[in-house]
Amino acid sequence: MLLLWILVLVVGIAYLAHRRIAPLPALCVVAVYVVAMGAFSRAPGWLLLVLWILIAAVAAPLLLPDLRRKYFSAPMFSWFQKTLPPMSQTERDAIDAGTVLPSGVAISGVVDLRAQLVARPEVFARTVTERLLMYAVNRRLEYFDMPQVRGIVRSAARDNYTLSSIVLGIVNSNAFRRQGVDAAK
Repeated sequence: MLLLWILVLVVGIAYLAHRRIAPLPALCVVAVYVVAMGAFSRAPGWLLLVLWILIAAVAAPLLLPDLRRKYFSAPMFSWFQKTLPPMSQTERDAIDAGTVLPSGVAISGVVDLRAQLVARPEVFARTVTERLLMYAVNRRLEYFDMPQVRGIVRSAARDNYTLSSIVLGIVNSNAFRRQGVDAAK
């Protein structure tokens, strides 16, 4: 019977780890189980003492981040640094990579992207308008749709390029209102 209690404990710990339960609730569940094991089974006192020592040994690094960093994370990180080969310049460039906009401007993060979008709002508004109109009319845009796109963007500029003004312009455009008219004839 004691073997069954221990087996359930091991399977329960594995389940909690698999489900990635937070450390504090998981340790509380295990502690309650060990208390129940001591109360309802004929577990020897030395086994319960060993289980409580193991719980304390696991709880300390899990619940105390400074202790975990000093005694677990830092040594493992230094071991990985010694074991793994150094990164090549190409790998460093890939990690630090940004991108280049079609205009040739290099950006390397959200702040740079936002600055570029704010600097030329009409380009962003035109692209959004083209994509939304394409979605609305369910076809690729042709050369004859471009004057309507430019008109929608111009009218949206008066409202500071709000999304509602772009959508309203698309809904009121001939491309949207007259789609499928030729097929009905």
